[in-house]
Amino acid sequence: MNPLAPSPLMWVLLAAFAAALAGTFFVWSWLAWRWRREIALVPYEPRRPVPWQGWDVLLVVIFYVLALAVAGGVVATVLGPEQVKPLPRPPGPTEAIHPLTRLLGHGGLWVQLLVALTAVVVAPLAEECFFRVLLQGWLEADDRHRRRRLPRLRRLLAHGARPVAISSLAFALTHFRLAGDKDYSLSYVAGMVVGQAAVNVLATAFALAWVQVRAGATARDLGWAPEHLWSDMRTGLVAFAAVAVPIYAIQFLFWSLLPKGVAADPAPLFFFALVLGSLYYRTHRIVPAIVLHMSLNYCTVLVLLAGL
Repeated sequence: MNPLAPSPLMWVLLAAFAAALAGTFFVWSWLAWRWRREIALVPYEPRRPVPWQGWDVLLVVIFYVLALAVAGGVVATVLGPEQVKPLPRPPGPTEAIHPLTRLLGHGGLWVQLLVALTAVVVAPLAEECFFRVLLQGWLEADDRHRRRRLPRLRRLLAHGARPVAISSLAFALTHFRLAGDKDYSLSYVAGMVVGQAAVNVLATAFALAWVQVRAGATARDLGWAPEHLWSDMRTGLVAFAAVAVPIYAIQFLFWSLLPKGVAADPAPLFFFALVLGSLYYRTHRIVPAIVLHMSLNYCTVLVLLAGL
């Protein structure tokens, strides 16, 4: 047997990569065809300004931070000091590995299922609720108000550019990560992942309930329009086919350029968030962004599992 011959898994990965490239080329060709004929890539659908304000968004952030601190304390109490105690790392540069990647590589089946549920379902739902629905929604309302008072702003920035850019930058910065000089047990990492997932669910429920009760937000204000569900899912999948390969290419580029101890995630995630924000701005419905976000995270989990 030739040791240099590609393994069956390698052939599967090569076939998947070729299919992804073909799909990306097809989608971009179709988008270029629509653009040349002056057909909107994603039709713009206006809506009223959202009824919540900046301090509502700040309150949700405070709730999330406090809940995360409580969850960390609960995990530390349940596991005990031996599991929470930091472990020394060997000398030399250390890669800024994501905790979920560590769990995928060293955890059992149930841990891997937990990671998949957290990354593919919980995280996209919570992040899209906060960064697109709440933050970008408020920024759009604020941007509309500022444009009425400052006519020059209309000439400097395209409508919607500021809300999409700011919410995308905030999304990318929350994924900034450095390699620390200490490590933690797998049990503690898994406990913190469970705790953060629980906080994400709780904070999302709190945020949605708060803006509905306090500000009178409707389902439409929150980006929910069930009559467009299937077309929105299709839009999200088409967007995934268009941006998945470029996003991974940006990820690889920054991974090769940045120092080993600095995670490359914020750079590709900023461009990814620009697409998410643009989808939400054009449709003012959250399902396309959620489907796109879930699809990319699902693909990432599969790639990580295949490489382990």
